[in-house]
Amino acid sequence: MTILWTFQTQAKVELFAAILQEADIPYEIDSKGKQKAAGSEVTISVDDRDYERAKKLLMKYRKRRTTT
Repeated sequence: MTILWTFQTQAKVELFAAILQEADIPYEIDSKGKQKAAGSEVTISVDDRDYERAKKLLMKYRKRRTTT
């Protein structure tokens, strides 16, 4: 498994995990803290062969808008 992204909260990772489930991409979620505390960072990992597809979905999910 390859680390895809580290989210700041469990709630944020759950929103993206739903997108991965819809795309049938298996994933693992790991908490950076010893316990899954409300404020601990959470890492999501995907299989190496699904990494590129998952990364594209992540970029769409995290789409940033800039103003000029």
